[in-house]
Amino acid sequence: YQLICKQFVASVSADCTLEEATVTVAVRQGAPGDANGGVSSAFGEDGLGDGPEMFTGSAMRMVERGWTAVMAVNVFGGVDAAQEASNAAAQGELYHSIAGLSEGQMVQLAGPPSSESKYTQPPPYLSEGELLGLMEAHEIGTDASMATHVSNVIRRGYVTLDEASRALVPSALGLALVHSYMMIDEGLVLPSVRANIEASCKRIALGKASYEEVVGTTIADFKRRFERFCNLAHRIPLMLAVALDPAVVSGEVDASTAGGQLWLDAQRRTAACQLEELLDPSSQRNLAALNASATGLADGVGSSDATDDDPSEAAALIQEVQAQLEALGYGAPQAQGQGQAQGQG
Repeated sequence: YQLICKQFVASVSADCTLEEATVTVAVRQGAPGDANGGVSSAFGEDGLGDGPEMFTGSAMRMVERGWTAVMAVNVFGGVDAAQEASNAAAQGELYHSIAGLSEGQMVQLAGPPSSESKYTQPPPYLSEGELLGLMEAHEIGTDASMATHVSNVIRRGYVTLDEASRALVPSALGLALVHSYMMIDEGLVLPSVRANIEASCKRIALGKASYEEVVGTTIADFKRRFERFCNLAHRIPLMLAVALDPAVVSGEVDASTAGGQLWLDAQRRTAACQLEELLDPSSQRNLAALNASATGLADGVGSSDATDDDPSEAAALIQEVQAQLEALGYGAPQAQGQGQAQGQG
C-alpha cells in the first residue's frame, strides 16, 4: 500500500523544478595584469597554447522538489539523505558563484593550468541484453534462436560471462575461431549470411519463394563454403596457438611467424568492418560474404587469398603450430609407454 499510495500522490504532485547556471570561460595566455590574459607565471611549456582555451561549467539548484519529495528520489546523486543534502548544498553554492558572473567579466585562475595526456579507450564488451537487442534490430535469428545463440557461445567457451557487468568477454578460443574464419571465409563470421537465410525463410512464409528452392540454394552455398573451409582448416589451430600465447593478451604479436602474420591480418580485416557497411545489402563486403565462391577481393574484402594454401606449406604450418602449442604447455605428446597402455585399453 505504501508503494501504491506514493505512486499515486507523486503522479498528482508538481514537477520537480531545477534551475541551471552555465558559464563559458576563455582562458588566454598573458602578462600579469594584462586585460587579455591571466597570470603569466601560470603558463609554462606544458600549459596552454597561444590561442584561448574554452572551458564550460554548470551547476543546478533545487527550486521545487515536487514529486521527488514523495518518492524520496535523490536528485543530486546522494546514496542517502545526508549525502544528498551535502551534494545539494555544494551544487547550490556553485550555482550562486556562476550566476553571480557577468558577460565579459575577468576572473582570476584558482591555480596554474596544466595539460594531461589521455588516450581513447575501446568500447566496452557487449552485454547479453545488448547483443540480443542488436540481433533483433538487424533481424539476425528468430526470437527462439537468439537466446539459444547467446547460451551456446557461453557454453562452448567462445566467451566468458562477467557476472558483475553481464558483459560477454571473448576467450582465446573465441578469438582464434573468429580470426580463423575471417581468414578462411568472412561469410562464416559476418551476419550477412545468417540474415540472408532468415530473409529467405520469410520469403517462403510470404509465398514468394518455394521451400525446395531456398533449401537447395542454401545447401549448395554451404557446400562450397565447406570445401574451401576444409582446404584452409589448418589455420584454426594456427590462430589458436597465437591466441594462447600470453604475450598476445598484452597486444604483442610476433609478426615474424606465419600465425602472427595471419593474426594481424585478421585483426585488420575485423577492424575494417563497419556497421553501416554491413547494413547496406549492396555493399562490396556484404556481396563478397554472400558469394561463397569468392576467392578474394581487393582491399582485403572477401577471403584471405586468391588461391588455397599449398598442401606442403599447410603441412609445415601444422608442424609449426604443434611446436608452438607444446611450447605453451598445450598438446604435449604423451610418453610412449602411456600411449601404448591407453591404446591396449
